[in-house]
Amino acid sequence: QYEGSRSPLTDIEVNTVDRYQGRDKPCVIVSLVRSNSNNKVGELLTDWRRANVAITRAKHKLILVGSVSTLRHSHLFRLLIDLLQSKDWIITLPTGAHQTGK
Repeated sequence: QYEGSRSPLTDIEVNTVDRYQGRDKPCVIVSLVRSNSNNKVGELLTDWRRANVAITRAKHKLILVGSVSTLRHSHLFRLLIDLLQSKDWIITLPTGAHQTGK
């Protein structure tokens, strides 16, 4: 039970990357989930300005959620993934972890 004057969930903000231009937060979770058999990346992953906003808004912690195999088809994110892998900062989920009830 939360003992403070308000619920800690009131500080959670959900928004698009475009709404965070010029702002930052202590912790940011960016959903880059776009896994498909054609390995097509979305518009965010091809626009370096929007990608820059997405990965530079966190003051303390940045969590990226996405498909490494799909993200590798974006030049920008391929470079980032290489860096993250060299630091051993990528956590691979078990097959099927994304499916409901697994």
